[in-house]
Amino acid sequence: MHLLFVLTIFAADAEIPKGSFSGKITDAASGKPLPGVNVILAGTEYGAATDELGYYIIKDVPVAEYSVEASMIGYKPQVVTRVQTLPSRTVFLDFRLRQEPLAMPGVTVRPDYFAKDESVNSGDNAINYHEIRLNPEGYNVARTVAALPGVATGFDFSSDIIVRGGDPDENLTVIDNLPVPYPVHFPAIGGGFGQASIVSVEGVEEVEFSPGGYGARNGEKISSLMNITLRDGNKERFEALVDLNMSAVEAMVEGPLGRKFNYIAGYRRSFLELVDLISNIGNVTPSFDDFYLRCAYSPNPGNKIWLFGIQTLDRMSVPGGSNGATEDMKWNGYQTISGLNWRALLGEVGYSVLTFGGTNLVNDLISQDTALDSLAFQFRPHELHLYLREALSMSPFKGHELQTGVFTGFTDADYAYYSRDYANGGEVRDTTEGS
Repeated sequence: MHLLFVLTIFAADAEIPKGSFSGKITDAASGKPLPGVNVILAGTEYGAATDELGYYIIKDVPVAEYSVEASMIGYKPQVVTRVQTLPSRTVFLDFRLRQEPLAMPGVTVRPDYFAKDESVNSGDNAINYHEIRLNPEGYNVARTVAALPGVATGFDFSSDIIVRGGDPDENLTVIDNLPVPYPVHFPAIGGGFGQASIVSVEGVEEVEFSPGGYGARNGEKISSLMNITLRDGNKERFEALVDLNMSAVEAMVEGPLGRKFNYIAGYRRSFLELVDLISNIGNVTPSFDDFYLRCAYSPNPGNKIWLFGIQTLDRMSVPGGSNGATEDMKWNGYQTISGLNWRALLGEVGYSVLTFGGTNLVNDLISQDTALDSLAFQFRPHELHLYLREALSMSPFKGHELQTGVFTGFTDADYAYYSRDYANGGEVRDTTEGS
């Protein structure tokens, strides 16, 4: 009887799905890794301490929702709430701790429950991956940001955000330190039409959104700044994921290649065209594909090099006869985004980040006259943006922080437009100059 009881308890315990927590903890001012930081799951016996490179891992955690706290003597504790573990998967959670003077005897110090960076504007928002997933539209980064106060979208299915009534083109999006002019699928020149964010939530570590008051480092736009930080791949083991949400199906793989190299790669495809075939919801059905890859290499604790790339492909067609139209319209476009970063610690006082990359965008809008069975017009915009940035952050004295840097960019744009001149024999002419 006793043996049966033990076996029953063992079997019940084996059925409980479990996951893991992993991440890196660094000094917010200097960027150096912090060894010996205590990371605990509040209210449980689970916890770990960071190693000499600032990494921690908490294994075999029952699937549930936790509050994760990181603390170390001389630093302000930080808590992230409502973090959901996943069966047989690793949840990545990084911390950037700020130094805090030790309390004198007789003084009670109560750390804020939610971490707040005193150096940023009070209207700023930092949203991590777990908070995005809790949002009803957590499969779309831009739509999650649109739920914040003072932010909206142009129409129900748009991912172009509008801040305090401004234009979508007045917002700046930065992905892993690289400015991205068109962070959406189906971008219109100047913004205002994008259907879905090009950034997969599964590859996001954190999104920082500033509706104004941001510094000169990102002062190229007048409405807002959305700074998206992509995450590293799993440093402990290989993992794969297939996700189905309201907009697309996604497959993702990640893992380490040795101790110093990790990767994460994913592919998404929208399935609205499949829904249209089944339900015949309408004549206009956009579809898109995108692929993303991020590789990181850390030769030593003081240096990190990472490369990321995003490739998109957009398709949409409006058949002739829709709403009385006599033209077939097709939209085909692609966008290539790539960036290379090198982060180097400068001793104990700070760090520098060198970024080089760019965006190549090509859209092709063709209208075919069904009555004449010939081209009515074609609009083919092409934009190339290249950027080089060096950012330096230093804390030479306790309580003081200095940020400076250099930024330069190059843009080449070509907006080709061809149309049929019906008044002169129907000849197709290049009317780019007058468009």
